[in-house]
Amino acid sequence: FCTLLHRDPPHSLSRVPEGHASVVATSANTLCQLIGAGMLSVPLAVHDSGAVLGCAWCVAFGAVALVATYLITRGCAETGVFVFNELFAVSVVGLWRGEPCECGGGGTDALDETASLQEVQPGDCDGAISSPWNHQPCRTSSVDQHDQLLVSRGRLTGAPFYVSVAVDALVAAKNFGVLVAYARIIADAAVPICRDLFNAPPSNIVTRHGFWYAAGGVVFFALTCARTFKELRFSSYLGVLTIAFVIATALIKFGEAAHDDTLRSDEVHAAPPSFLSLLRGFSLFSTAFAYHYNAPAYFLELERRTVRRAMFTVAFLFPGTVVVYLAVGLCGWLMFGDAIASKHAGGDLMNNFGNDDALVNVARLGLVIHLCCSFPVLSVNVRHSVHRLQLIVRGRAAEAADAGLAMRTPRIQIALEALAMVGVCILLAIVIPGIGFVFDLTGALVATFIMITHPGVVGAYVFSIGAPPERRSRVLA
Repeated sequence: FCTLLHRDPPHSLSRVPEGHASVVATSANTLCQLIGAGMLSVPLAVHDSGAVLGCAWCVAFGAVALVATYLITRGCAETGVFVFNELFAVSVVGLWRGEPCECGGGGTDALDETASLQEVQPGDCDGAISSPWNHQPCRTSSVDQHDQLLVSRGRLTGAPFYVSVAVDALVAAKNFGVLVAYARIIADAAVPICRDLFNAPPSNIVTRHGFWYAAGGVVFFALTCARTFKELRFSSYLGVLTIAFVIATALIKFGEAAHDDTLRSDEVHAAPPSFLSLLRGFSLFSTAFAYHYNAPAYFLELERRTVRRAMFTVAFLFPGTVVVYLAVGLCGWLMFGDAIASKHAGGDLMNNFGNDDALVNVARLGLVIHLCCSFPVLSVNVRHSVHRLQLIVRGRAAEAADAGLAMRTPRIQIALEALAMVGVCILLAIVIPGIGFVFDLTGALVATFIMITHPGVVGAYVFSIGAPPERRSRVLA
C-alpha cells in the first residue's frame, strides 16, 4: 500500500555513495533477519498473550513494521541521513526547534515531482539538516546561528549528538543480546544432532556444548568481518532456504500430531494467564518484528535507490512473515500446550521435540546453518555501532558520522573488533538461562522503540516539513 501511494521526492540522492545491492539481495537479508530465532519464540509469545490477543498482536505488529519501514526509508530520502541513530536525532531536534521550511526551495512540497529544490552546502543556513555525505536541500527553522542542528562539517552537536549516541548504544545492546541467543540456540541444537542423527558416542567431543560454542565462534568471527551487507547476500540466500525447511518440518509434525490425535488443545486459552505474561508476549512480538535498525543501511546499499524500490523489498515479506508466525505459533502451542513455556524449552520451539526424531534432527541441522547465516546480519550492525562509539570516545565524532566509514576501516581493525565482540557473545551465551530470557529483556528495553517510537518520530518530522503551522500541529498530535 505504501509502495503504490508513494512518490519519491524531487531531489536526487545521487551524491550519496552509489548502492550496488539488488532488490532480491536486500529482500534476502531482510527475510533472513526477520524469520530466525524470533520465529522459535513465537509459540511462547502466543501462549503468553492468549490465542485471541496473540493472533491480533501478530497481525498488528506486522502492519506496524511495514509502515515503520516506509517512514524510516522516507526519512532517509528526505534528510540524506543513512544512519539509524542520527536519523532519529535529526528528527527529534527538528521537531523540537520549530517548524521546518524549505531553504532555497520556496516552501515547495517535497512530494511535488515537478518541483526543483536548490541544493546548498552543509552549514549554509541556520539549523540546517544536511548530511556529510549528501548535500540535500536543507530544512531550516527560525533559530540562531549558534543553535544550529549541524555544524558545517556535518557533525551533530549538543543535544542531537547525545541523543544519537544514546540510540546507537541502545540498539547495539539489543542486537548483541539477540546474538547471544543465537549462539545459545546453535549449541543447544547441535548436540542432539551429533548424538542422535550421526550416532556420535557420548564421549565424543562433538556431543558437548563447549565444542559448539567454540566452533560457532569461529564461524561467527569470519562472517562478522564483512564490510557491508551486500557481502552477506549468499549466506542470506542459504539462510532463507534452511529456515523454510525448519518451518515445513514444524508444520509436518503438527500434521502428524493432529492425525494421531495427540494435540493438547485443552491447554489452549483465549486470554493471557496473567498481566506479566501479557507483557512478555508483547515483548516477544516486538523483538520478532524489529529489524528496522538495518533499514537505513539496506536503503543506502540499494542500487537505483528510491523509496519505491526500497518498499518493494519488503512489500511481500511482512505479510508472509505474519502468516508464518501465526502458523508456527498456533501449531507449536497446540502440539505442546503449556510445555511450550517450560524451563526446559527455554522459549525455543525445537527444544520441545524429542531427540530421536530423524526429521526434527535434520531440521535442527538446518536451523544451525540458518542461524550461522543470519548471525552476521546482526553482528555487522553491532560492529559498526561499536566502531562508531569508540571513535566518539576517542574524540573523532565527525569521522564516525561518515556513511562511507565501513569501506575505509582497515581489515585488521575490523578483525579485532569482531574478535572481541564474538568472544564476549559466546561467554554470555554459556551463562544465560534461555533465549526467552534474552528476548524478554531486549524486547522490553529496545524493540518497541525500534519499531514504534523511532519511526513515529521520523514520520512526524518528515510530514511536518514545509507544512503550515496548523497542519504541523496535527502531525505532532
